[in-house]
Amino acid sequence: MSNDQKPILDLNNNPLNEGDAVKLLNASEDLLRGLPLSDQLAIQDQVNKTMAIQSFNEHGHIELEFTDANGDMHFIWVEPNDVEKV
Repeated sequence: MSNDQKPILDLNNNPLNEGDAVKLLNASEDLLRGLPLSDQLAIQDQVNKTMAIQSFNEHGHIELEFTDANGDMHFIWVEPNDVEKV
């Protein structure tokens, strides 16, 4: 993140950085909309679980990745207010 960008903050206003551990608090309708049911269920299963921040995009969304119960890797982009730094 360059010096001229505002820090990205979690739900509790804690600054977030790549590699930080965060708990996914919510699988929003915007995140789930249009996804196959199997992907929706896999994402919803991650709510209240901890994962590491992979990256940020130009809109301030956070990239998280996880492996579901079937061994399939998922990459999701979430809003900062949908996570809590742990």
